[in-house]
Amino acid sequence: MTSSGADQRVYRMVMKKGDPRYTVNLRRALFAERGTELKISPLLEGIRSLSGEKIQWYLASELRDRIRNTQVRVTVIDKLARKQYQVEPRQFEGRLLHQLRQCGSPFGEAYAELYLTEPAEEQQGRPTRGGTR
Repeated sequence: MTSSGADQRVYRMVMKKGDPRYTVNLRRALFAERGTELKISPLLEGIRSLSGEKIQWYLASELRDRIRNTQVRVTVIDKLARKQYQVEPRQFEGRLLHQLRQCGSPFGEAYAELYLTEPAEEQQGRPTRGGTR
């Protein structure tokens, strides 16, 4: 993970799978860029077959509320296809039903977000928690 600090210097943090330790080093850069870059390598075999576009669609659906609520900008860079994809939170079709009652549980309050659409065979419910399906 690479990010610029408040001192306008660029830092890189390196972590390895299975190792709880990490290192933080100063990285040489001509200009400090805004934002944080996350690089994951090597990719697992099952993930290598996914295109950047498929990863973008997956993140747009799975992290919909987290991206929307935090207003972060997520970009998927597919170096094989030489394309970039901006992850936009998925918008649901239909009319949002408002004024739904909140439900209490031993784990805290629950909020339901339901959309009313035309009936179709392929429609189904998908429960989420914290924006993650």
